[in-house]
Amino acid sequence: MSTTYHAICPRLVSTAKNQFMQGFDPRSFLIITGLLGTLCLVILVVVIRNSFPKSIGGISEWSWACGLMVAAAFLFSSTDILPLGVARLIANILLLFGLLMMYIGLRQFAGLAPKHRGLLYFLLLISVLFGWYSLADNNYRIRVILAMFAHMLLFLSCASLVYRMDHKGFPERFTLAVFLLLSVASLVRLNAAASHYDNLQFIDSTSPLQVAYVVTITFSMIALTVGFMLMVSRRLRDTLGHLAASSAFAKQRYDARMELERDLKAAVASNQLVMHYQPRVDVKTGMVVGVEALVRWNHPTKGLLGPSQFIQTCEESGMILPIGEWTLRQAVSVLNRLQAEARPGIQMSVNVSAKQFNCASLASQLEPLLKDALFKPQQLELELTESVVIDDPARAEAIMGQLKNMGIRLSLDDFGTGYSSLSYLKRLPIDGVKIDRSFVMDLPEDPGDAAITRAIIAMAHALELQVVAEGVERTEQLAFLRDIGCDEYQGHLFAKALPEQELLALLAANHQ
Repeated sequence: MSTTYHAICPRLVSTAKNQFMQGFDPRSFLIITGLLGTLCLVILVVVIRNSFPKSIGGISEWSWACGLMVAAAFLFSSTDILPLGVARLIANILLLFGLLMMYIGLRQFAGLAPKHRGLLYFLLLISVLFGWYSLADNNYRIRVILAMFAHMLLFLSCASLVYRMDHKGFPERFTLAVFLLLSVASLVRLNAAASHYDNLQFIDSTSPLQVAYVVTITFSMIALTVGFMLMVSRRLRDTLGHLAASSAFAKQRYDARMELERDLKAAVASNQLVMHYQPRVDVKTGMVVGVEALVRWNHPTKGLLGPSQFIQTCEESGMILPIGEWTLRQAVSVLNRLQAEARPGIQMSVNVSAKQFNCASLASQLEPLLKDALFKPQQLELELTESVVIDDPARAEAIMGQLKNMGIRLSLDDFGTGYSSLSYLKRLPIDGVKIDRSFVMDLPEDPGDAAITRAIIAMAHALELQVVAEGVERTEQLAFLRDIGCDEYQGHLFAKALPEQELLALLAANHQ
C-alpha cells in the first residue's frame, strides 16, 4: 500500500499543477499589476506631490517609475496593439527604465547627487541586446538572463541606497527587505533560465516559476511604493518638527532681543552704562602712554556686562548712536581730568561703530568737545574697524579727512581679521593699526601667527604707522613683540580694563 501511495501521490500533484497552469492566464496578474501601479501613481501625483514640500526630493522620479512600470505591465498583457516581438521589446525597456527611475528617486530622496550614468549606459546596452534577441523566439532564455541580471543589479543598488540612509526606522527596514526579496527572486529566475529550467515563452506558456516571479514583482512593487510613501511621510514629519523647533527658537531669540532693547533704553535713561579704561603701554619703556575707553553695562540683575553681550543689539536697533555719543562725552571728560591731574599728554582711544562713523553729526559732536578741551586734539584717537572702510572707501576717506583736519588721530582696529587691503593703508589718513588678539594669542609658538605679526609691523612701520598689539597676556608674547619692534601693547599682562579711580591709582604707580 505504501508503494501505491508513493506512486499515485506525485502523479496527482503533477496533474493538479498541470490543470492549474492550463487554466491560469498570466495576463490577469499583469493587468492587476498595471491597475495597482496606476493606483500608486495617482496617490503619488495627486496626493503626495501636490501636498508635500518640494524640498523632499525623489517624489517626481518615483512617480515616473510607477508610470513606466504600469505601461510595461499593460504592454506585456496585450497582444493586439503591437507585434509580439515589438511589444516585448518596448515593455522590457520600459520596465528597466522604470527601475532606473526608482533608483534615481531614492538617490534624490537621500540627498545624493544623481550619479546614474554608468547604470544608464548599462541599461542602454541591455536594451540593444533585447532588441536583437526579441526578433527570434529561440532566444527567449538569453532575454530572461539579460533581464534578470539587470533587475538584480538595480534592486541591489536600491537596497544599498536604503541601507546607507542616515535614518533607519521601520519604513527603511521594510523597503530594504522588499528590495532584497526582489534581488533573490531575480537571482532564482536567472539561475533557472541559465540551467534551461525556465525555457518556455511567457504569456504563451507559463511555468510555476514564472507565475511566482510575476506574483512577487506585482506585490513587491506595491510594497515598495507604500514603503517610499512611509519614508516621505516620516521625512515630512521630521521637517515640520524641525521647523516648529526652529520657529520656537527664533521666537525665543526675538523675545530675548526685544527684552534686551527695552533694558538698553532703560540703561541709557537711568545711567546704568559705565566706562572702564584699559592702559596702552610702551613696549620699550613699560610706561603707560594711552588708554582705551570701553563701555560696560552695570545690569541690575545680570551684573557687569561686557560690550560683546550687547553691542550687536545696539547696532541692530540703532541704540548705538546715543550710546556712542555718550561714550565720546565720557571719554573726553576723563581725558580732561587726566590731562589736568594725573598724566599730561596721555592719549585716549575710543571705538567708533560703522553707523556712528557714517553719521553726519559725528564731526559736529566732536567740535564742541574739542573746543573746550584741556588736551590737544592729537591726544584723542578714534578706532575704526576695517568694515567702515570697505563699505564705501570714497566716503570713508572724505570723513576721515574731515576728522584729521580737526587734529584727531585715527587707527584701524582688529587689523588683519577683515578684508585688509594695502591700498587702504596707503590712501587713508590713518596714524596706526591695532593687531588683532587672534594673531597674538599663540605667539611666539605658532609660526604662522609669528610671521603675520612680523609682516604687519614691518609694513606699518614702512608706512610710518604706529602699531599696537592687543590681547597680550604672557611675558613670552611681550618679549617676542619687543624683539620684532612693536610700539605698544595692551592686555591683562599689564592690566585689565579698569574704572576711573583704579586707573588713576595705576597711573600714579606707573609714573613713579
